[in-house]
Amino acid sequence: MGRSAVGHHRANPGRLADHSVIVAAQSVSTHGSSPQRPRSRPKSAVDEFGDGSLAHRTNRHDSTRDELQNDTQEPNACTAPDTDQPYRRRPTPSTRRPIPTATDHKRTRGRVRSASGIEGGKRMTAAIIDLDGTVYRSKTAIPGARDGIERLRDAGVDVAFVTNSATKSRTQCLERLESIGIDAEESEILTSATVTASYVASEYPEATAMAVGEPALFEELSRADVSLTEEPADCDVLVAGKDRSFDFETLTRSLHALEAGATFVGTNRDRKSPTDTGNEPGSGALIAAIEFAAEREPDIVAGKPNDPIIEVSLDHLDADASECLVIGDNPETDIRMGTRAGMTTVLVLTGLVDRTDPAATNGDADHVLESLGAIESVLSTD
Repeated sequence: MGRSAVGHHRANPGRLADHSVIVAAQSVSTHGSSPQRPRSRPKSAVDEFGDGSLAHRTNRHDSTRDELQNDTQEPNACTAPDTDQPYRRRPTPSTRRPIPTATDHKRTRGRVRSASGIEGGKRMTAAIIDLDGTVYRSKTAIPGARDGIERLRDAGVDVAFVTNSATKSRTQCLERLESIGIDAEESEILTSATVTASYVASEYPEATAMAVGEPALFEELSRADVSLTEEPADCDVLVAGKDRSFDFETLTRSLHALEAGATFVGTNRDRKSPTDTGNEPGSGALIAAIEFAAEREPDIVAGKPNDPIIEVSLDHLDADASECLVIGDNPETDIRMGTRAGMTTVLVLTGLVDRTDPAATNGDADHVLESLGAIESVLSTD
């Protein structure tokens, strides 16, 4: 599925929207036996969006591979050794061109920020809301989710839907929300595929990527103007996500790309995803297979709970972490992301865990709710 999508998206770039999230995400070194690979310097805004942005991409594979291997890391680049380390936000570069913000569309819908949510005496101005297991499960709405979202908006809280899914595009997520009666805009949605593509485009602007994933991942890479290949020998960056057609051939091609020296980027490490018929393996399961075969961990994982998705989420909402809620069903991703960033964390019991799970009682989350519909109890805390 993913392999055929490469040629499809490269041949039809006009089908894709031209607005990309460009994030100077933080580099995360791994704690395995493999040393951290040097990264290439981010390109300027002119390089990213100028008329000649594609001109320098031809006949440059060998020099790009050498640059990725030999370039030294910028002295001011922030690193975090693992997700147990707290997130430290860095200033937004002036060269970044973000997608339209949630507050832009909020104003066009006639909403005003005349009120704000209050949690523990703090003013909450923004909320990061997970989708799968929090708002819907497959195509089924989770009871109370719509009411909870409207309560947040009525309280003047800006909302961003931030999902670790790399198998649905932002447009597909929007269609799913609208199908269950939730008013939203595409600009309010971020996926791990969005952030991964943005990270590759900004950190490795000259690189050619090979992707393991479904059409949504290829779409986001194309929207970010990342050059794609199907050949492991031509691959500078291997991007791995969830792929329901993942097979031995895919694993072998991925192994060959990494053995040839490609940088290893993962969309997320989700072990499993909740569906209407039960849990299914997540991106992390497939990444683990590649990791085991290649005997090296990803150089960076862009999705929750890691720095790149924290960075772009806060910039997208134009919010400080101390004034932001993060609401989700996954303790390993949603709650850990919020804890690392200093956000107020809300664990909902509508997805991966229930009251019998230690994660619901160990105190890691600031609040534990039966569902998003109970968010009023968080906003009214004083």
